Amino acid sequence: MGAVQDKTMLDRPIPEFTHRTNTRSRSVRISISNAGEIIVTTPPHFPSSRVLPFLQKSRDWIEKHLILHKRRLQVAGENSVLYFGDALKIVIENYQNNFAKDAVRVVGETIVIVPVALTAESVAKALIRWLKAEAERHIVSRIETVAKKYGHTYSSIQLRDQTSRWGSCSTHGNLQLNWRLIQAPKEVIDYVIMHELAHLKHMDHSPRFWAYVEKLDPHYTDHKRWLRLHGAALHQDFKFDPKSGHSA
Repeated sequence: MGAVQDKTMLDRPIPEFTHRTNTRSRSVRISISNAGEIIVTTPPHFPSSRVLPFLQKSRDWIEKHLILHKRRLQVAGENSVLYFGDALKIVIENYQNNFAKDAVRVVGETIVIVPVALTAESVAKALIRWLKAEAERHIVSRIETVAKKYGHTYSSIQLRDQTSRWGSCSTHGNLQLNWRLIQAPKEVIDYVIMHELAHLKHMDHSPRFWAYVEKLDPHYTDHKRWLRLHGAALHQDFKFDPKSGHSA
């Protein structure tokens, strides 16, 4: 049974939250529902008076994940692309206005592309090349960091363009991740990385595996839900109208 409450943490108000008790819960858990509601789930005997202090302690997490929830995949028309979960507008510039042809860079809330030619194909090729390079830079670095932190040893890392999975881990410790994850929020990318690293310990999806994933990423269910809701958009075909995104 849940009770809706509206409280203030320190001097900053937070949205209403629902407090639920669950006989199967062994610890306190905060989650964000699909509707953006804050839900606090506690064991039956957890004192209600301790719920608000727990929320206060978790304030940064709540604010971060409310922002994460609000990141909708709103790719405006054909001239936007996702980058770390945000939809950025594509701006296409002429070669003579820039230092390098076939260059891509992020400027504020836009991605500026200088294609070799003002065609949709050239724009898409430049963007995909850049996204793959960004994936190589960010994802590989995060795998190395997370693996070192939790004491995991892998054999190799490979980025691919799988159509049916976000990652895999072989019995020999070979990791494969989808480069298109660079379009997802960083927290979601980390979840996929931790999921695959967890297979180095449990080569299955048993309760022990998921318990270990939760140890690595206590809020993995939120990140898993994000992929379920928005993952299809990461597999979009990059189709652009160079004229509508052109900057003289």
